[in-house]
Amino acid sequence: MPGTDEQPTTILNTLLSFEYKLPFFQALSLKGFYAEDRSFAKRKEFSKPYIVYQINNSTDPPTFDEVIGGPDTRTPELIEKQTNRSLKTANFSIHFEKEFGKHFTRAFIAYEQQEDDMNEFEAFRSGFLSTQIPEFNQGGAEPEQSTNDGFSERFTRRQYFGRVSYDYDQKYLVEAQFRYDGSSRFAEGNRFGFFPSISAGWRISEEPWFNLEAINNLKLRGSFGLLGNDRVDAFQYLNSFTLRPTDYISSDQTPIPIFIINQLANPSITWETAQKLDLGLEVDFFKHFSLELAYFREVREDLLTARQGSLPLVTGIVNERDVSSIIPQENIGEVKNQGIEALVNYNQNFSEVQLFASANFTYNRNEVVFLDDAEGVPDYQLRKGKTLDAELLYKATGIFRTQEDLDNNPTLPGQQLGDLIYRDVNDDGVIDDLDRVRQNLSAVPQIIYGVTLGASYRNFDFSILLQGQARSVQHVLAESGEVGNFFSSWADNRWSPDNPNGSFPRVDVRNSSSINGGLNRNDFWLENTSFMRIKNLELGYSIPGSLLNDIGFQSLRVYVSGFNLFTFTGVEDIDPEGDSGNGQFYPQQRIFNVGLNVKF
Repeated sequence: MPGTDEQPTTILNTLLSFEYKLPFFQALSLKGFYAEDRSFAKRKEFSKPYIVYQINNSTDPPTFDEVIGGPDTRTPELIEKQTNRSLKTANFSIHFEKEFGKHFTRAFIAYEQQEDDMNEFEAFRSGFLSTQIPEFNQGGAEPEQSTNDGFSERFTRRQYFGRVSYDYDQKYLVEAQFRYDGSSRFAEGNRFGFFPSISAGWRISEEPWFNLEAINNLKLRGSFGLLGNDRVDAFQYLNSFTLRPTDYISSDQTPIPIFIINQLANPSITWETAQKLDLGLEVDFFKHFSLELAYFREVREDLLTARQGSLPLVTGIVNERDVSSIIPQENIGEVKNQGIEALVNYNQNFSEVQLFASANFTYNRNEVVFLDDAEGVPDYQLRKGKTLDAELLYKATGIFRTQEDLDNNPTLPGQQLGDLIYRDVNDDGVIDDLDRVRQNLSAVPQIIYGVTLGASYRNFDFSILLQGQARSVQHVLAESGEVGNFFSSWADNRWSPDNPNGSFPRVDVRNSSSINGGLNRNDFWLENTSFMRIKNLELGYSIPGSLLNDIGFQSLRVYVSGFNLFTFTGVEDIDPEGDSGNGQFYPQQRIFNVGLNVKF
């Protein structure tokens, strides 16, 4: 859009710290700091109208009509915004560290306080008579030609925390820690939470009785702890209201706005918590290999979520068009995550050849333990036992290609040839909401993996990075028709009277209002977003040092590299790592580099 958009930002970071070791007791020291970070961000956006041309087919020959594009007011518009932020942190701690022969102990206890403030102001004006002077006093004077807005936020924390660690001869290791955190997100009486944890390790390979030459290092480790989360919407412990225009007028014909409740208060909300268990094994073997295996389990409890199914309409706080409209959130949700992680490394030299390789693998299964489902919901629609954020979709079993298909399958009102056939899941002869099925997967992959391979020979070096994911899906339906283009795979293979065997349903005027799309979200548009990608490949050559002495370089390396070179996936139209359900996101780029690394 023609015009200017200036966004200057000033950032100021300050830190004052100290450390003092007590002269009469060297094992004890005092530490502290005060940090204050400030940012001042300004934006001045001046938008100018412009002329475009639209073909007019009503004339013979066709003509082109001028159309004014740009701002909705069709006049120059100015927006100015100022955002100021400050973060103040004060910390004081007492530290203890002492070694007694083979015993080593370290501990600290600390106090910390934070204050995060933000305020924002924005003003708008249209109706400028000239595009030459983008200043507010040059804009229109009518009330509808100017608006302003602003708000502020303040978030504070007070934290007491500490840790004690002990190890004996680097063989037995134990650590315990605690946090006692208070947050302004919650009402008095519910602001503080206590979150302890403990971890331990045992280096079995250091035991005198351990005698396996093939294993160079063997360690068992484990940890269990409680964590808290206060990154939730502020002021949920207070009723919130919205000022809304109405049709009520006073005796002098002045419109009377009214306050309506936006969300009911819940003064009892408090910290979300997570119980985390981690068990691991570390092994170095055959001098060139290392292996790390871990099992993890996390149970997130007291999740803040609004009841969506168990509150009837007669309560008066449920809006049938938006179930969660004014319902307060409660600490009632529970979600479980568990899985395994593995990391393998290999490194070995063969005379002038060096080889290295590493591989990582993570499997994480997410499961809803409790979220408020309505009474009487069929088991196949419940969120309990399913992956968090798994969608509720109709099951598409085919396309209506003949009149016989229409006659022999339950249909929705208005369905016709070329539309998707939806499965009658409950077998009642009707397609309705009870025929939607909760999916088993979500857009978050359950499996993530990567492999790095590399080698060097004399002055040449080579490396390649592969990465991928599996067990993930995404519902992708581009907003097409009168408002956008269809994916070519759909456009080229759509059902039509001339192509009754097309693999895609007929096209519609708009996907968001289509019987095959937005009106009835279904699994036909569910993409399996598993992939493996050659993320990086690099080949380099280091110039021998004997050739660099005369030009004063310590080292010189020439290399060529490529990023996102190839992707192996079943998805045709989108990047499988994309996060937009309408396919409108900027895809990852394939990049090639040629470069020099020089050290003087």
